[in-house]
Amino acid sequence: MLVRHPRLEPGYLFDAICVRSPDGPMAVRPSTSQPGNRADDLAPPGPGAPVPDVLHGTATWFGSPDDAPGATYPAVDAEGGAGGCAGAPSGCVALPYLSLGSEVAVRNECTGRGGTVPVVECGCTAARYCDRCVECGTSPRGRIVELTPAAFAGLGGDLEAGCFNAVVRHGAPGAATP
Repeated sequence: MLVRHPRLEPGYLFDAICVRSPDGPMAVRPSTSQPGNRADDLAPPGPGAPVPDVLHGTATWFGSPDDAPGATYPAVDAEGGAGGCAGAPSGCVALPYLSLGSEVAVRNECTGRGGTVPVVECGCTAARYCDRCVECGTSPRGRIVELTPAAFAGLGGDLEAGCFNAVVRHGAPGAATP
């Protein structure tokens, strides 16, 4: 753990793959290569940064194997009935705002597999991670989606690896290959 995360100090982000134990979750290994940034010290995109139609970055997984295929997204709009993330950080990647129930097309750059998944939760915690996935080359910095285990594995992701390099297209229902 200390090789990938040399700064295990209060305030620094840490993401691990855990197993259940009688004493609670036990960290087994890091899920991604996380830079040594503090949770309150993000380098957000500039105020006028363009929001691309196609996002490149890291996909990780969350939740339980029993969860239906779906995704958390770091920029669910907090306005109106979108179901949003009030007070969510802007993150390190310029992302368009989406609503719960929106569909995103996700492609695993490591396997070439793609599919469309619904946004089922606000993933505002993911916005705090400006990490890179290094499973098949190095992804651009930043988490752009977190998938349920069913969606992650369905796109060819290895749950033990914890991440894959991803391309995400918003507003493209039915587009399996962004």
